[in-house]
Order: sequence, then structure tokens, then C-alpha cells
Amino acid sequence: MGLGLNLLDIKDKILISFFGDGATNQGNFYESLNMADVWKVPVFFVCVNNLYGMGTHYCKTCNIEIYKKASFFNIKSDAEDGNDVVAVYDKSKELIDYVRSTRSPALLELKTYRTIGHSAFDRHPYRTKEEIEQWKRLDP
Repeated sequence: MGLGLNLLDIKDKILISFFGDGATNQGNFYESLNMADVWKVPVFFVCVNNLYGMGTHYCKTCNIEIYKKASFFNIKSDAEDGNDVVAVYDKSKELIDYVRSTRSPALLELKTYRTIGHSAFDRHPYRTKEEIEQWKRLDP
């Protein structure tokens, strides 16, 4: 039983979906982009790309930047340095304004890094100490 309110009909409301880079190699990612474009769903997809999905570097599973995958579905997309808070705010505002004005989806890839393991049991042997230290220096 619903609330009797169709949120997609409310002019200033949009959906926001956050997910990690590992999700972008799954079929439901592509299905979501396709349906959002076909139905013109006002959704802002935000992918937090921390380079690793459960121990495997992204470049070993895909050879295209995540934000470019949205172009397969004619969805406006861009990437931003996920460690630059002001840049993330500015790009998010730009894309959210686009979603609100066009009632069409958009995607933002935030390029960042997870300096700890994927879970409490992940000792991250697949990363070097130098790599982790390099990214720690970039952490805001």
C-alpha cells in the first residue's frame, strides 16, 4: 500500500543513488541506467570509485572510466576528484540542477581511495604501503 503520492511528479524532487565502483561491472548497473534513461527518471547516480572492489584493482576488471559508461545510454555524466570537497560540491550542484531542470538522469564518478581494507578481515595484501601513503597525503 503506497502513500498515494507519486514522488516523480513533484517538480523539485529527485532520486539520488550512491554505489561503489564494484557495482558498475554488474548487470543491474546497466539495467538501472537504461531504465532511468528510457523512463526519464530524475535520478542522480553517484559512484564512489575507490579503485578496488574486494581486492581487485578496477583497471583489472574494466578498461573504461566509469562515468563514460553512462554515455552508452545518453546520460549526462562527469568525473571529479572525490578528495576535493569544493569540486565535488560544485559538480554535484551542476548535475543536480541538470536532473531537476530536464527530469533526466545524470551520473557523477568520484575518484577517491579507501586507505583501509574492504572489511574488518581485509588486510589488503594487494596494495603496497607506498600506494596507501601516497593516497593518505591526498586525503582531505
